[in-house]
Amino acid sequence: MPALAVASALLAACSGTEAAGSTSGGPAAGSTTASTAATTTAPTVSAEEQITPPATEPAPTVAEVELPLPAPDGDAFYAPPDPIPGTKPGDLIWARPIDSAPAGSRGWQVLYRSESLAGEAIGVSGVVFVPSAPLSSELPVLSWAHGTTGLGDSCAPSSEYAVGGSSEAMLAQTVTTLGWAFVATDYEGLGTPGVHPYLVGQSEGRGVLDIVRAAQQLQGASVATSSPVAIFGHSQGGHAALMAGELAASYAPELNVVGSVAGAPPGDVGLIESATAAAGDFLTGGFSLMIDAGYLAAYPDLPVEAVVAAGGREALDAVGGTCTGEAFELAASVPGTQLDGTKNPDWADAYAANSPGHVAPSAPVLIIHGDADQVVPQVLSKLILDDYCALGATVERTVYPGADHLTVITLGLADVQLWIAQRLTGVPAGSSC
Repeated sequence: MPALAVASALLAACSGTEAAGSTSGGPAAGSTTASTAATTTAPTVSAEEQITPPATEPAPTVAEVELPLPAPDGDAFYAPPDPIPGTKPGDLIWARPIDSAPAGSRGWQVLYRSESLAGEAIGVSGVVFVPSAPLSSELPVLSWAHGTTGLGDSCAPSSEYAVGGSSEAMLAQTVTTLGWAFVATDYEGLGTPGVHPYLVGQSEGRGVLDIVRAAQQLQGASVATSSPVAIFGHSQGGHAALMAGELAASYAPELNVVGSVAGAPPGDVGLIESATAAAGDFLTGGFSLMIDAGYLAAYPDLPVEAVVAAGGREALDAVGGTCTGEAFELAASVPGTQLDGTKNPDWADAYAANSPGHVAPSAPVLIIHGDADQVVPQVLSKLILDDYCALGATVERTVYPGADHLTVITLGLADVQLWIAQRLTGVPAGSSC
């Protein structure tokens, strides 16, 4: 069945389950910037509710390729060959099936070619899940961008998906139940060689887009070159989703990106670093230490002394091999050592180049945030909204009263599903500008 038919069935189902109705292109009632509470729940679409594809439907072109090499077992999967196979970003290096895929789906771990900010070919890992019985050979694709897990290889989410232990497996199951393909990058340096360039938006955005290209080449995935692509991410992933939306037209113009959704995105990295240096507390210090290490991984010529005092250098060197909790512990062990990198012009330029809000995305954007978020204050996404409005972008922002950094996804998921379904069916997006 064409992707439009899948989306039409979903749109009808979503519209029928909204708790208080919704307006075309806008959020459901109850999920506004006013004081009304958001009470919608995520709708589901059963196989019976979807439309059977006509027997005469022509199959779209799917970019299937023969894998150049068999996938190795164990952690060797994450070590790409030297030289990196393929000729362009998104080329599939290898894949292996996931035995513990969410109910009703099939899945693969994938390793694919991408490109670092230095222009070098790199391998990036991730996962692909599709319905066990796809109703189309051009499935709509949701490219998921995960939140902060840390910088070390053991923090790669794909390793948890592979053993059925991922906390995001329920999202993958929801997406495949709706008849979509679910793809999720680990980002550069998580699982694969090198330190993860944390909150380096151009690196994250490339990973989010290139895994869609890789899924198009995965035999049996039913992802076509014409498949519509929606991008969704939370926290660090919200940052990545916005950057992917900004990069899509120039970096991956052949992809049919229909929209990007960002949950609690941090936005201006320079502003975060300035605030962190001023506050010097446990939570922000951990994030700042990861940002410093991530930017030095992407830009090794940046001066270390501009962001970390001498007493924090050992912690900075160590954080590249840690996951989030350990990073916070390292930062707590060297309080007051984070410095304001924005005072150095080279660091300031790097922050700006990797923060959303400088390029109008070619497709509509939805931002969701909770007004009780103590991890990423909602003012940060308000600044992104203002920047996008000034650029003439099509952007909506919904604030959920009482929602914190995590519950905003639970409260906003139904609105997100409806918004994406509207993009797939061509309903014009609304604007908060």
